[in-house]
Amino acid sequence: MRIVRFIPWIRCHAFIMLVFVFVCAYAGMGVAQAQASKQVSERQSIEEREGELRASKAATVEGRVFDHGTGKPVANAIVGWSFDDQIHSGYTNASGQFKFLVAQARGNGGGANFDISASGVISLRITANLYQTEQTRVPIQEGKTISVEIGLRPKPQNEIGMVRGIVMNKDSGQPFQNVVVSILGTGQPLMTITGTDGSFTITGVGFSRNLTIQFRTVDIPCIAPVTQPLEVASGVVTVNLAVPVLKLPVVHCHS
Repeated sequence: MRIVRFIPWIRCHAFIMLVFVFVCAYAGMGVAQAQASKQVSERQSIEEREGELRASKAATVEGRVFDHGTGKPVANAIVGWSFDDQIHSGYTNASGQFKFLVAQARGNGGGANFDISASGVISLRITANLYQTEQTRVPIQEGKTISVEIGLRPKPQNEIGMVRGIVMNKDSGQPFQNVVVSILGTGQPLMTITGTDGSFTITGVGFSRNLTIQFRTVDIPCIAPVTQPLEVASGVVTVNLAVPVLKLPVVHCHS
């Protein structure tokens, strides 16, 4: 009888121990999760403080790009700037205006040794299709806004050319119609599509050695996008292309 009574007690004791182990494990998981959540929160807090510090100590450069002769704004001009090891670029808006922040982070980013400095000199480079490139250096100061006015001089007529050519279907030898042809690097968009004979012409291209020409399709038949460097240094530049058709079961081309 004692053995029979002792067995239920053992079972009850084992059940209590199992519950105790489960509770301890669950509590340990909760502590680990809380610690991980705290670490994430601390990292976010550090990033937020660094972001606020960056915004408060950054120098602001704003300006306007205009035609030196007429005073009219130059839209879509490429504004490139460099500071220390940073190189960035953007575009002027319809009013010829631009604005950007300059900040240089130094230190380990851990909070106490994190320092931001935006004092020094930046290099500005303004590029626009029908204008001569303008370069200037602008002194900046931490937390200050610097305004600049940059006038561009138009390129002479003998430095403005056209790009033309023919796009052919490499498989059939027939002209390739409705290929989108774009010239990149001019600031303003220069684009056309090929006609029924596969030909295209883009006029009003300012002389430059740093352009890119791109061929792509939007609707079937499709071609793989083709991009190649382009130099315009004469009145007429010819670019011909023979490209195979992508044999894919698609409704629209990926451009």
